[in-house]
Amino acid sequence: MKLKLVLGSLMLLGLLAGCSKGEVTAKTEEEIRQEVKAELEQEMKDDLKNEIKEEVKNELVQVQKTDSEPEVVKEAPAEKSASSSNILDVSSVEPYVTSNLIFSNFSLEKHSDGYSLEMSVKNTNEEFDVAFGWGRAGIATLETSEGRFKAEFPHMEKIGAGQEKIYSFKFANAAGTPNNLVISNVLLVNQHDGRLPTPGSDEEFTISLK
Repeated sequence: MKLKLVLGSLMLLGLLAGCSKGEVTAKTEEEIRQEVKAELEQEMKDDLKNEIKEEVKNELVQVQKTDSEPEVVKEAPAEKSASSSNILDVSSVEPYVTSNLIFSNFSLEKHSDGYSLEMSVKNTNEEFDVAFGWGRAGIATLETSEGRFKAEFPHMEKIGAGQEKIYSFKFANAAGTPNNLVISNVLLVNQHDGRLPTPGSDEEFTISLK
């Protein structure tokens, strides 16, 4: 009988010890979870803090850069002096039409050292080129109230069949009132399959600028 009581007491103590151990273990895991949760929350806070810190740092750097840059003040382009440059109104000059060419869109400008002129030239011949000079350059002559002033086309200059080009000339030391523009040594390149002009066929055209 005593033996049974002793054995029962031992079993009861074992059960109580097991329950106590389970409670201690469960409590320890809960504490660990709380600690891990707290650590993760702190890490997230630290990451967010670092991101905000970088953004604020970049904003401060940008503000400092803007403040350190000197203000650029753009000046309006100076107007051309009327004494050194003066655009003449030649808008009333009609296109000058020949058998193969159309001269048009004239612009004339007076400078302190002469005149400059620009014009467009179209070759209306759909088969052959037109050359300004052959062997010797074509000549553009500005006739004014005070004389004749010459400028040359580029050497062996040609306009292809059906094409159009813009030409610019500077008449150095030209003075007086412009009257005419004379274009000389113009040839149609219609011989030997369009490789040579007809000998002695050069033409001259006088265009009124009034």
